[in-house]
Amino acid sequence: MVGIVDDANYPGQAGWFLGNYEYLDEASASGKGTIDRFLVRIRDPNRAAQVGRQIDRLFMNSAAPTRTSSEKSRSQAGLQSIRERVPEIAVLKTLGFSNNAVLHLVVAEGVLLCLIACAISLVLAKIAIPVTQPAIEDFVLLLQTSWADVLRGFGLALIVALVSSLYPAWQVRQLSIVDALSRH
Repeated sequence: MVGIVDDANYPGQAGWFLGNYEYLDEASASGKGTIDRFLVRIRDPNRAAQVGRQIDRLFMNSAAPTRTSSEKSRSQAGLQSIRERVPEIAVLKTLGFSNNAVLHLVVAEGVLLCLIACAISLVLAKIAIPVTQPAIEDFVLLLQTSWADVLRGFGLALIVALVSSLYPAWQVRQLSIVDALSRH
């Protein structure tokens, strides 16, 4: 590491670090000589699409063409699965499901998907680390987790799942059947 630099826009709140890219790239298991992501801040948010297209044009014929997207569009993509299912939700309401029942279904689905992924990854990590111990002997102490840590991770996943599913669930709860069916 070369140094840690404070962000002038957020003094004392956000730190940046500078490092030797060649050293970091040398240690990469795959994708040597490549960078995964650039974050670009522009002055005029109304020009985001235009600037994105210009960036993509610069790399269009390269070995690694870019796919530029805004942070706003990335966050909205997370809500897309609920939007695509608006007609299904309207049908549930037509069949007599209450607003609260629909809210609970959406939250339960989000929580279930998140907890299944969490359980699989945490249990695999708990099992895989001891199995690979001979190959990663130097780092195994850093990677080992107790079952208490696995449960903490599961609890944190539950909190994240609940928090991230509440807003879409609330929107679905407020959805009127007529509006939902008229959109499609």
